Amino acid sequence: MKPYITFIFLLLFGIASAQKPYKIRGNIKGIEEGTVVSLYEQEGDELRLIKQDTTKAGLFLFEGIVSKPTEYAIMAKGAGFPSSWLEVWVAPNALINITGTKKLLKTWTVKSNVKEQLQLNLFTDASKSDIDEEQKLFVTRNEIMLNRDNLTTDQKKVTRQRLDSIDRAIDSIDSLISKRNLTLLEKMPISQVWMNKLRDIASMDYYYKKEGTRELIIPLYNKLTKPQKESELGREIQTYLYPPKVVKAGDRIADTKLYDLQGKTHSLSDFKGKYILLDFWSIGCYPCLNSLPELKKLSEKYADSLTIVSLSMDKKKETWANASKEKKINWVNLSDQLGHTGIASKYGVNGIPHFVLISPDGIIKESWVGYSDNSLEPKVKKYLKQ
Repeated sequence: MKPYITFIFLLLFGIASAQKPYKIRGNIKGIEEGTVVSLYEQEGDELRLIKQDTTKAGLFLFEGIVSKPTEYAIMAKGAGFPSSWLEVWVAPNALINITGTKKLLKTWTVKSNVKEQLQLNLFTDASKSDIDEEQKLFVTRNEIMLNRDNLTTDQKKVTRQRLDSIDRAIDSIDSLISKRNLTLLEKMPISQVWMNKLRDIASMDYYYKKEGTRELIIPLYNKLTKPQKESELGREIQTYLYPPKVVKAGDRIADTKLYDLQGKTHSLSDFKGKYILLDFWSIGCYPCLNSLPELKKLSEKYADSLTIVSLSMDKKKETWANASKEKKINWVNLSDQLGHTGIASKYGVNGIPHFVLISPDGIIKESWVGYSDNSLEPKVKKYLKQ
């Protein structure tokens, strides 16, 4: 066999041999026949559906291949299920057995030898009753939201008060669970699961300002080594603990190194001289995808006075590239590949799509979140006329 053929064979064999099967078997009592159970993987800011099964006598099965330990999420549809998911770690050659007796799936029992799952189970076991109570509250909240139509003014007021009460109860439970998890983190070695948990708690503290939580997070963050702090998760935790100054209307733009899909370096200042519309988006965000046709229209209709700059929040270049090709993004399409921890944090991006309109001299005119059909042109047109 020729040397280069041998090399290619060995390379392909190595790739193939790295992929190993996993199996997830579920046996859940007390759920309806034909319940749809779904397996998701994190993609961008959202969960991407990868497999589904329909239960028969409470049984479901997922099979696939992985090359390394990977975190998935299991969700189920139907009345009585909470709007949350069960975290499940798979690994090459892993057999995962999931059992449960009710619809509160976040506390279904997950048995496997995957070390990440064994560590994750410690957090679930420490707060199981509180997690179940929180899931019940979410189920009640969902039921109320589904039945809000056709209410009188007085009924709407009572419903709003009830929802506020449920939200306060959920917030209180979240605080208890977070503090319990922080106590566990103090005793455990740093790992992927450890970093995930600290990131989640830091995120909740950043968005909801949990009293006394930040003081408990900082010593744990300080335990990280320099490489751990510079990792993707480490940077994310740092951004939540020490957020950068957020620029607002009237401020000069925040800028940084940005890259296109060919690896060429850009910055926002490259596009000064025209109005700039920043579009923070992700492949997993349906409103983001719905806005793309109008962004295309604007990029063509106002090419002389407006530059559309789409900034991908997807951290994996492959995900960003595939999405850009699929959606035919042919205007300025960049990323710093840092997700929420890069330039997005300087513009206060919490939800997407997030749009920022910038004047030709680099001053922020307006910033807003969300998209509805044909909502962008009226926003930018009033400035372009000026």
